[in-house]
Amino acid sequence: MGKEKIEEKDVRLLRYAVEQAFDGAMRDGALALLNRLVDSASEAANLEEELLNLKGEYQRSMENSKRGAFKRLDAAYKRKCRREKRMAKGQMLCADGKPVMFGETLYGGDGRDWLIVGIAGAWSYDVYGLHVAHDGKKEKKPLRAEWLVHELTDAGEEVWKKDAANKEALS
Repeated sequence: MGKEKIEEKDVRLLRYAVEQAFDGAMRDGALALLNRLVDSASEAANLEEELLNLKGEYQRSMENSKRGAFKRLDAAYKRKCRREKRMAKGQMLCADGKPVMFGETLYGGDGRDWLIVGIAGAWSYDVYGLHVAHDGKKEKKPLRAEWLVHELTDAGEEVWKKDAANKEALS
């Protein structure tokens, strides 16, 4: 059996039937009972309608939050792709003028080796480097590409000195 909405004409017919079937105090009691039943049925219908509205609002809010989360993830993915393309085009250059690539080992000015494991933010550092010390401690930190060279040689030290001298001359 499906739920059907109680209409006003049905209530009028029931009231008429009660008035015809009962008389006196019995009629008054039966009409009061009928009125309470109609009121509770209409309250139940209103509650059911409110519940359906709340359920619909909840579903819409969940869909919107999923869409918002998807948009945030999509934007982050697109930013990552743009940075990777910049890196692949060689727009991120080391101090020796060679492009930085994922997975290669570069050397810092202090002689430590850094494995390039990611791209840092667009407005801050260029890459993330991972250094594993001799005692096994791992250190991951953001680095600027201009701090790194591909080969650790005396020529690399000259590149840093030359780069530092150029920066001082420009200052």
